Amino acid sequence: MAWQAARAVRIPVIGVGGIGSGADALEFLIAGCRAVQVGTANFVDPGVYERILSELRAYLGRHGLDDINAVVGALAFPGDPPPLGVRE
Repeated sequence: MAWQAARAVRIPVIGVGGIGSGADALEFLIAGCRAVQVGTANFVDPGVYERILSELRAYLGRHGLDDINAVVGALAFPGDPPPLGVRE
């Protein structure tokens, strides 16, 4: 649904639900969300924010990227337009 929402509106979409790792956050970002919200995971692990940031930085480093915005909206199928709120 996040992927569909990001393509249907011109406002930033925030990914919410089940985010407890860098991989979870990346899924929403790649789908086109401009930000993510970490909720319940914070109660289980108060250090989750630092871990997610570390995992995101490691991902960017492995892929030679300087900016997380490089992955926002990267999920696409052939012929699909980019999300409305994401510039190419």
